Amino acid sequence: MPRLLDRIIAPTKGWSRRQLIGIYYLLFIFLVGWGVCIERYEFFPYSILNAFLSDIEGYVQGDPEGTKTSLLQKLSNDLNWVPHRLLVDYTISNERDYRQVAIPSVRARREPARVFQSEQATPGFRVIYGTFDFERDMHGAILLDESGQVVHTWVLHEGRIEGWEDLEFRPPQRKVPHGFSVLPTGSVVFAFDRGASLQKFDWCSQRQWVSIGHSYSHSINLDDHGALYCVGSVKVDQQSGKLLKTISFSDVMEANRSTDILGIRQKDARDGWNWLHDPWHFNDLEPLSAALAPSFPQFNAGDLLVSARSINALFVMDPESLKIKWWRIGQTRRQHDPDWQPDGTITVYDNNMHRGLSRILKIDPKTYSSTVLFDGKNENFYSNIRGKHQVLENGNILITIPQQGRVIEINPQGDVMFEFLNVYSTEPSKMLLVSEAVFLPKDYFAFTQWPSCGN
Repeated sequence: MPRLLDRIIAPTKGWSRRQLIGIYYLLFIFLVGWGVCIERYEFFPYSILNAFLSDIEGYVQGDPEGTKTSLLQKLSNDLNWVPHRLLVDYTISNERDYRQVAIPSVRARREPARVFQSEQATPGFRVIYGTFDFERDMHGAILLDESGQVVHTWVLHEGRIEGWEDLEFRPPQRKVPHGFSVLPTGSVVFAFDRGASLQKFDWCSQRQWVSIGHSYSHSINLDDHGALYCVGSVKVDQQSGKLLKTISFSDVMEANRSTDILGIRQKDARDGWNWLHDPWHFNDLEPLSAALAPSFPQFNAGDLLVSARSINALFVMDPESLKIKWWRIGQTRRQHDPDWQPDGTITVYDNNMHRGLSRILKIDPKTYSSTVLFDGKNENFYSNIRGKHQVLENGNILITIPQQGRVIEINPQGDVMFEFLNVYSTEPSKMLLVSEAVFLPKDYFAFTQWPSCGN
């Protein structure tokens, strides 16, 4: 080591040892100062380093789904040997009469799904979007008929999108289905967490269009004109995939200085955020339909019901003026999927993160009072992240529990009328993630016979 230092500070081309020591000292002070500025003031190359370190941290420490996987399991997952990143723990602990249900074209390594269905289950179709470990790809959706049998599958992916090669950088085993809508034509629109596209596939899983260049995920809702409202892009034409409208939530914050609920996570010391890349984590934008507008005289058709997960906030805003008309913070904890209801209330999937039990709440926007529709205690209902619910016409509620790989339908008394378990293995007890379940009435589709896909 002394010899190395002697070589570094040896006189060179007329520079004395003392001058070289001074230059190296000044260079050291400059590099230390630059490093401090990078961390404190986010100078170049802060964004590059932060993104790189975030990827490394996410890979080493765990996955956003909340699964705890070793480095060996992560490698096994990304090589498509075992989908460790997409497996969740759930042990079947009740005595229901489950039937094994085969899902066509899945890999032999997974077990059949399980379905329980009471005679009082709401008659109709159920579509489930999630991870199924198909032979062709990892993710997709399945259509269950009234008896709970799988009668159709969609295989959904981000592969082979022209002009967006970067989509192939992250394998499907590291993406999570999140954001889904099924149309009367049999086509579906979908997105992924950590994906980079919004896509429409037809009944036969053929791509009809793809929208790229924005962050799409979490939820997809239709307005009265058939346009799609998505977190990240806001409004997309259903027929073409063309982006119709975007909303900057920084502009929303600026338009509501007297109702500054979005500034809660902004730092005091400088212009930054406690969560730099995602201070609000919006996970739903649902337009108020003209049919339901009379139940909400304080709002107008087209107003958006918004969920900001990171600040435990729900609010309603005008999509044109960006004015917030109503808001509520703290009635839920890391919530998802608020929905307008015909009785003038809003129901919401309250994840209740870190507290062991999730809930379905009903909130009256006029009085701010809330009612627990389902506390999940008897059903061990808990998903710390993600989640969807759908209140059916008969009062039953279809609930997706992503972190347990389950879908349940409960009646107003809290009794389970239907349950789907996306079983991967029973020894040990592992489920594959599910993202969203949708109930469809028997006359929903525009055809009376299943279309043929030629295979």
